[in-house]
Amino acid sequence: MFKGNTYITRGINEKLSDEIIRYLWLLVLNETKRKLDYLQIFELRNAGPSDNPVLEVTWRQEQPVHIEKRYLIGQKTSVDKVWIICNAEDTKDEYSTMLLPEEY
Repeated sequence: MFKGNTYITRGINEKLSDEIIRYLWLLVLNETKRKLDYLQIFELRNAGPSDNPVLEVTWRQEQPVHIEKRYLIGQKTSVDKVWIICNAEDTKDEYSTMLLPEEY
């Protein structure tokens, strides 16, 4: 899962920084310790003072259930949720898309 081409939607391109986009992709694409669900959910929350921003990232999936928190120093965003969806598992046409929930 999450082995083919990767895409982002217009909303992601317009509302997230390149650093946050890369960070979220790296989390998913580099995960090797557990089985990933086709839907990866990222809840984003600005933390820390405005002069030293910290982005709290809560990473969730439903099957198997998994929740973890990560922190990205020096980043903030107005986006509160991001999805990464894989279209199919282990097929030659597999691809993944990062999108805002309202773009689904």
